[in-house]
This record gives sequence, structure tokens and C-alpha cells, in this order.
Amino acid sequence: MQKVIISADSKPYMKGSFRAHLSAVIRFRNPRGFEEKYLEFMKQLFLKRGKQVSRSIYKSFDLGSEFVNNPDEFYEILLEFAKFLNGEDVEVNIVYTSLFAPKLPNGIKLYGEDRANKIVNIPKFIDILGSYYTYVPIWKLDNLGQDLSSSEILLDCFDGEVTRAWRDIESLDIKIIPEGDKCNAFVSSADLGCKFVDYLLKVMKIKLSDDTLNTMFENLGLNKFKAFYCGHQDLKYLVPVTPKKIKIENYYKSPMIFILKEGVLGSESTFLENSLYWDSILELAYLSGAGVKHIDYNQDAKKIRAGDFLICTGLRGEEQAQTLTKWGYKFNLIKLEDIDKKIETIKSERVKSLKSE
Repeated sequence: MQKVIISADSKPYMKGSFRAHLSAVIRFRNPRGFEEKYLEFMKQLFLKRGKQVSRSIYKSFDLGSEFVNNPDEFYEILLEFAKFLNGEDVEVNIVYTSLFAPKLPNGIKLYGEDRANKIVNIPKFIDILGSYYTYVPIWKLDNLGQDLSSSEILLDCFDGEVTRAWRDIESLDIKIIPEGDKCNAFVSSADLGCKFVDYLLKVMKIKLSDDTLNTMFENLGLNKFKAFYCGHQDLKYLVPVTPKKIKIENYYKSPMIFILKEGVLGSESTFLENSLYWDSILELAYLSGAGVKHIDYNQDAKKIRAGDFLICTGLRGEEQAQTLTKWGYKFNLIKLEDIDKKIETIKSERVKSLKSE
């Protein structure tokens, strides 16, 4: 029996001076079946518009870039995806947070468990909240009494300090996938669902509230979409209680792909992500069930595990890999120019595996 998968992603929401956070958290009861249909949806989405997919998984930003000359068409694509989601064996929860100054005249106190506590205003706290809001909807569902204990929870990467909300959910089966919205169908779906609601609010010019969102979902025939507010009554759970950072690296999904650095270009990661190789790296991540991270030489020494992939982009990367091997690290080394060959090997092995089932 397949394990239920729950994914979540988030984004800031702005309308004039009003600022909030939106998130989508989706429960997939038939993950394997959904993933196959997701891949076909993306292929058909591009084919209908005279284009070819360059990889399997897409983030909303990347789809927007493909159709940047026609924002109306982009909204139609997001609506089409929302209706696709609604037709599958899923449950889509939209969780949002907004705060109002009259209810918090003295600001918001951070780090209540630490002597270094401080008070910030609402706009500052909204900024802080955005760095880790991705896991907040998971906590909200758990707080509402939904049973998440038997599910695998997939999140895109985030950064933040410890909150009561995190302490409530940190023992769940959480797996963090860096670049997950570009290489994992479930995290991508949460990202696209979140962007759809963002567009819906702006196109329809409606107020951000449970009633207006749920009415709009009903009008669009999206009966599997449900909106929840998470805010003032939950604030003590959302505020960092200590300056200590959450150790997200302890939750990385295995395997991981670490990209070694050559050190010959400033903003090296930006250049690589805009190169012809980036789509191939993301495709390898998708096929391997991995996340992707540009290696941090100060923090990642303890994170490389047997089965992980190290990608070297040049001679310096090869030297680094040789040194790590001598020091006892175990990993799969792939040269940049060999990634497409590795992708074809994995696809071939998958076909053989399916035939033998």
C-alpha cells in the first residue's frame, strides 16, 4: 500500500500596502497515479501551445516565463492546473496569514525563551515569517486535528528559527527537497496551487478571507479546495521562541545532489542555473527523487551521505571529489557533460523494472 504524501509550498501576497502569506498544502492519496498524470498534463500543456517540455517538473515562475507575453494565458494555465488537481484523488488546503495593527498595538515579541528577546512591528514580522512559512500550513492542519502521522511530508527548502509550531511537527516524517518545486511533482503542485490562488485574488479583485476564497472555489467547481486562516489566534505558535536556527539539513530527502564549485566565476550558481545544463540537472534530480543544492563548504561536510550525487562542473570539482574520496566520503560522482547519459541510463532501468513487474 502506498504511503500518503502531503506537500506544501508558500509565497508572499501583496496588494498595495497590505501584506500577507499564502500557502498550499496538498494531500495525495494515490501518489504514483498522480505523478504519472502530472507528467502527462505538463506534456499536453506545452504541446497545445506549440512547445516542447525541456524537463519533467515545472515551477510556477518557470511556466510564467514560458508564457510571459500573455499574462491572461498564464492565468488560464493556472486555472487549468487547479481543475486538473480537483479531478484527482487529492485534498487542497489553502492556508493564509495576515495580521492587523489595532490588535497588536505593542508589536510582536520574539525569542520569549531567550534573554535576547526583542519586539518588532507587523511588517517586520511578516518578512521574518516568510522565510519559514512553508511549514506553517502543515502545523495548521495538525493543529486542526488532521492525522498527519502516517504521511510522508514533502517541503521545499526554507530557513528560520525555532517556533512552537515547528516543535509540534518536527517529529513527523518531514523530508525537505531543495529546489523541490522544480524537480518534484508534489512540491511543484503545491507551488502551482499557491500561485493559482495568488492570481485568483488579483484577477478577481477579491478580499483575502475564508468566505471569499471558499465561495470563489465553489463558483469555479473546485470542491476539493478549502481555505483556512492562520493568524492572531495562532500567533504564539508562529513567533520564533529562540534565535536558534532549525537544522533543516537533518531533514533533507535522500539522495541529495550537491553541485561542486569551480571558484572561477562570481555568482557561479546563477550562471549555471541559466546554462543549458540546468534543465538536465533538475531532470536528474526528478528521476533520482533528489533535491539539488550548490554545495556550502562550511556547512555541508556532514551532510554528504552514501548514495548522494556530487556534480563536478570542471577540473577543480574533479580534484575536490578525488580528495573527498581519499578522505572516506562515499558518493556518486557525475561530470556535467555526462548528466544526459546518466538520465538515459535511469530511464532505461525504469522501463526494465516496469516490464518485470
